[in-house]
Order: sequence, then structure tokens, then C-alpha cells
Amino acid sequence: MTTTSRSTPTNFDLTLSRLPSLTSLRDQDSVTLHIFETVIPTMTIPSIENRWMSILARSDPILDIQYDDWTFSFGIDSNFENWIALYNWLKYITSSSIDPDLDHIVPEDNTVRGSLIVSDNYKNKLLTVNFYDVWISSLGEVRLTYRDGDMILEGSGTLKYSHYDITVPE
Repeated sequence: MTTTSRSTPTNFDLTLSRLPSLTSLRDQDSVTLHIFETVIPTMTIPSIENRWMSILARSDPILDIQYDDWTFSFGIDSNFENWIALYNWLKYITSSSIDPDLDHIVPEDNTVRGSLIVSDNYKNKLLTVNFYDVWISSLGEVRLTYRDGDMILEGSGTLKYSHYDITVPE
């Protein structure tokens, strides 16, 4: 007898390693965000047109993949800790341009590694997307909503990164 699995991808967690911060003693801690809306960003191989005698001969790929920015929406915890961690990271990135005493901050200090873990309703990992050289470029508004008797705090953000890879459990 064959059984059909009813598992569906229902859990999306983003873990960011050691977010840098000027205000936190815990700047080496990782932060996990519970994502409720995101996409795995687009990957594009750009092409170049090769012409011969003013006629388009062919379009050839450029061997460098381009990645779109990564946007996501997440639930904010009741103490705003995850949103404040992203806020402090954003402030840290711009701090050397605001305060000349902080000119020791180098771009490599601003980036972290991030993992989007997709799991099913049984908490089994289905997919992990590992992002490299991640930095926050935008922290969206905090959306305060009231739905079905529950107060839900929602936020959004945009991350830039150098590249990503995907792993699936065997």
C-alpha cells in the first residue's frame, strides 16, 4: 500500500550570523527571523551581443551570474529584539560615515552569512538556501496590525549578498 505524504513547506526561518552592532554586547549572537513572505531571488546570466558586419550574429552568455536583491517580510517578536538587531546592524554599516572616530570599520565587518531554512509542517528540513557576504540595505516600516483578535507586528527588509547556494537533505 502506498501512502501519500501530506507535508507542505510551511516554515521559513532566516538565520543571520553575528550581526555587528555598536550598541550591543551580544554582537556575536545570531538572529533568527520567522519569515512569512519571501522569494528565493532571481539568478540571471547576462549576455552580450556579438555582431559581424553590422548583423547580429548571436548572443553569448557572460560567465558571471547576477543576483537580485532579497526582500522578505517577518514577524517581529513582542520585545522588538529581532527588529532592533536589524536596526542596529543598519546603523553600524553607516556609522563610519557619521562618526569619524569609527573609520576603523571595514566593509568586511558589515557582512554576515545568512541561511533561509524551509521546513515542512512536520519540521523536516526541505531546503536550505545559504547566502554569502550578506548586508542589510533596507529595513522597512513596522506594520502594526490587528487580525482575528491577535496583534501582529510585521516588518520587512532587503538584503544584498554576493551569491547563494542551495542544499537539500538526502
